Amino acid sequence: MDIQETIQKAIVSRREMLKTMGAAGLTTMFSRLAGAQQAPQTPEGANFVFTRLIYDGGDWNTDTLTEGKLNGAEIHLMNRLNALSNHNLQAFEQEHSIRADSDDVFEHPFLYVTGHGDVDLNPQGRENVKRIIQNGGFLLADNCSGAKDVGFDRGFRTQLQLMFPENPLEQLPMSHPVFSSLHKIDRVQGGDKLLDPFLEGVDIDGRTAIIYTRNDLGCAWEGHHCLPGGEAQRTHAFKMGMNIVFYALSGI
Repeated sequence: MDIQETIQKAIVSRREMLKTMGAAGLTTMFSRLAGAQQAPQTPEGANFVFTRLIYDGGDWNTDTLTEGKLNGAEIHLMNRLNALSNHNLQAFEQEHSIRADSDDVFEHPFLYVTGHGDVDLNPQGRENVKRIIQNGGFLLADNCSGAKDVGFDRGFRTQLQLMFPENPLEQLPMSHPVFSSLHKIDRVQGGDKLLDPFLEGVDIDGRTAIIYTRNDLGCAWEGHHCLPGGEAQRTHAFKMGMNIVFYALSGI
């Protein structure tokens, strides 16, 4: 298998979708059709697949429905993306999880990793994720516990150091395009918690290819109580999630 060719094929299919939608600003030319189309029933039939990474240790499956946890965080986010009346995104509305160290991961340029405890992608998983990102892919990391310097935070930062030792996590300014890719966001209001009033990111070859938050967007999407801002904070978390997807698509 030519791994680079596989990654590029997956990315090109999404770029072609963006051209159809109007990549510069994601135009509304399909607004009349969006409400009438059914969500894709398989990942292969979708324009966008929100792919969760399975890793060793920790709890990669927090906030999932099909793995016996709670209520399907990304299902709710994909529902909202597909409900947009002015975009024909056609996102896969079911959970899609894949091992970081599998060959199949190369089919999916948008990756999501979350959990409370330690995270270890293992050497092959790190190599796979690194190759996807270096070839134009994107990674969203979401700290479900919010704790700093322990558990997921420590583990994920260690994984990044092993994959990209020369590319540190840095705070994203509010002028960053992720805050205006779909909704205009003037300040970070959190997920189900507000620990950092900012997002962090890693730039790879001039683009932000990795975004990390300790605010636990997934639990807000899932339906947990959001503190301190209540339902307004949940609405913000959905907007932030949708912005991250649209920002990633603009570069994938």
